[in-house]
Amino acid sequence: SMSAVQERVSSTSRAPSALMLAERAGTFRAAGLLATAAEVGYMHGDWDDAVVHLGGIDAEFVGNRANLNPAALGALIALHRGDRATATSWFAAMGEDFAELTRLPWNWRLAAAWSLEAEVAGDTRHALARLSPLLEHSNVPGQRTRQELMPHLVRLALLEGDRHLADAVVVMCQADADADPQADRIAAALCCQALRDEDVAGLLSSAERYGTH
Repeated sequence: SMSAVQERVSSTSRAPSALMLAERAGTFRAAGLLATAAEVGYMHGDWDDAVVHLGGIDAEFVGNRANLNPAALGALIALHRGDRATATSWFAAMGEDFAELTRLPWNWRLAAAWSLEAEVAGDTRHALARLSPLLEHSNVPGQRTRQELMPHLVRLALLEGDRHLADAVVVMCQADADADPQADRIAAALCCQALRDEDVAGLLSSAERYGTH
């Protein structure tokens, strides 16, 4: 019948769109899996593996504002390895206004990378300022707590000679650990205190806690 023919034509015309949507969903899912694998590699120190996983993520998804971790991880690894050019390319992948994103609390790891960029350039004052969102937010939905980065705040504050800020961060970090004594919070609190007090034994103890976390 004519209606059957029309339905078949309609179905045929819809097929490419459906296939494109399915392919896009598959690509997005793959990007999520690769981003997670890169995160695990970064956290465990397997940076070569993390870089490989990051390299497999489609460029379209690297700059996706819903998940800024891939670009942040890529920049962090590059900066730790002294490769500022590669770090710059990761920042650029997020668009011209990426610096604005680092001022929001939605991705602390991006703020950490932006901070490290300044520190590598010898500007510890800006490095410290770029981590300042940590002082205002203890938790963000969908992210880990700020504990991972708090020791960096203490270290930068001491480099800038701001003992008052270092003391304040130590108190905040300990309060977070007391409120919810998870292993990473306890290790961070010990590390912050040991950094401030120049306590070598304390640093070694916190390192052991990090190693078993």
